[in-house]
Amino acid sequence: MIAEYQTKTNIGVGVGFAISVVGRVLQFSANSAGGTGGQGLLGLGAVVSLVGAGIFIWGCVNYALGKGYSPWVGALGLLSCIGLLVLVILPDKTKEVGYGGPGMGGPGGYVPPQAGAWPPPPSSTPPPAGGYPPQNPAGGYPPQNPSNTAPPPGSEPPSDRKTLGGDEL
Repeated sequence: MIAEYQTKTNIGVGVGFAISVVGRVLQFSANSAGGTGGQGLLGLGAVVSLVGAGIFIWGCVNYALGKGYSPWVGALGLLSCIGLLVLVILPDKTKEVGYGGPGMGGPGGYVPPQAGAWPPPPSSTPPPAGGYPPQNPAGGYPPQNPSNTAPPPGSEPPSDRKTLGGDEL
């Protein structure tokens, strides 16, 4: 998990859950009290629960980001503890090879070379005799006929075309 999101996750999930519990306790006590005096506690409990849920979902979004997922995956926090459990089970994409982290291209981003990876080891095969790049052949490209002359007249290969009265078919 990316350290940048770890603290935000811990605060969001922990504080959000605690505030939600306080809101539920207020709602429960309002229902127990009954009468018109309980109505004020019921409304206050609902508001406190919603604030706690919002902070909890913010923590889940940071948890998803810290594991290398889209912030939309953090919307699993709407499912409360079940959504958090799903986020815990999801594999951490930031541990995969090729993850560059925030500002580095995300998954598939820049990965610094490992020790001893650069420069590459010297090759055991010697370079070509002419060096790099290989030199053109003496006659240039395309390679020329070795005699560099046209075939003598009458030495052309026999034609396999049939003729009828001098016309080709």
